[in-house]
Amino acid sequence: MIYSFRVELLFHHPINYESPALLSADTDKRRVLISRLARYNDQLRRLIERLRRSTLVCLEVTINFSNLYVESLSLREVFSASWDLLNPFRCLCNVARPQVLYITATDLQNRQLVQLFPGQVSSAATWAFASNLSRWSKDLSSSQPLLKCDLVLEAYWSLENLLSSIKERCGAEPRFFHFEELLQAARIAREANNLEHFRNIWGQVVSIWFEYLDNQKGLQINVTQSINAINDIVAKGR
Repeated sequence: MIYSFRVELLFHHPINYESPALLSADTDKRRVLISRLARYNDQLRRLIERLRRSTLVCLEVTINFSNLYVESLSLREVFSASWDLLNPFRCLCNVARPQVLYITATDLQNRQLVQLFPGQVSSAATWAFASNLSRWSKDLSSSQPLLKCDLVLEAYWSLENLLSSIKERCGAEPRFFHFEELLQAARIAREANNLEHFRNIWGQVVSIWFEYLDNQKGLQINVTQSINAINDIVAKGR
């Protein structure tokens, strides 16, 4: 049983960040940023799955954005990224005391520490984040989880293992190079808990695989025909 647990999130990537909903579709910046955050959340979601199986009374979360130039950050960027990091916790329920203790940032040399939340600066971004945080706490305290993450999360991890296995055995096949892009898209679908979008990605993976099998089958037929033809020629010379 785990009655009290503290999660310390140390985010090391550059922050210049926008929430997925605020970015224009199909931009390189969007794909890179969402991919970074989604990879970071891979381990976080595994932890949350373990916490779901425990009786959790007190949950404390801290977030630190390190290796950053503090003066270059905006509160809106920090709070957008923080909210996306906190969102997976809404798969939890019956947590009596969920709390985000603080959000901090350090500079590139990890020397200067700045507390970004709760802070003394009064701004629209601060008030908006505080409002979201209040809603987040209520969601975790409710009797039922707000997010039903099981299906998309389980499907994503199965897809990740499958593509890793295919890459290990058929890594030199050019058509499989597209799998990394599809896996990034699947991470986005997972973060949004969008099963329909995940189905579309899965359909593309299946299509690529069967296209590969058809090509292999055609190659096997051609090689077999060539072997038989050469055997016929060689047999005539006996």
